[in-house]
Amino acid sequence: RLFVSGIDLLDGTPVLDIKPYVPYADALPEARNDIADAAPEPIRVQWLPAALQQAQAHAERLTEPLVQLIEQCLAQDPRPAYQQPRPERRYGTRLWDVQVRWHYPEPDTICVLEVVPA
Repeated sequence: RLFVSGIDLLDGTPVLDIKPYVPYADALPEARNDIADAAPEPIRVQWLPAALQQAQAHAERLTEPLVQLIEQCLAQDPRPAYQQPRPERRYGTRLWDVQVRWHYPEPDTICVLEVVPA
């Protein structure tokens, strides 16, 4: 079962995740996808000292490996592939009950700016 909340759907609406097959992540060895046939190279993730302290404090409170999760997620470079990030643009996402904010000081680097209550 999948329980979904916070989106504009009627009860019982089917939720579908339609995506291309990616051989490095899916489990059909005979299938192919020539567009995404290998895992992307991870992007470098760095932290402002205050952001790392915030993440460590929330990780302790949550008893979850929050710092590692943030680094693993952001290393996948979550921006759209067509987008060239400007250093002044800020990005964010919610994990558990915290908001993670970052930017790209250089196109191949993410810098975590803050990890604050959502």
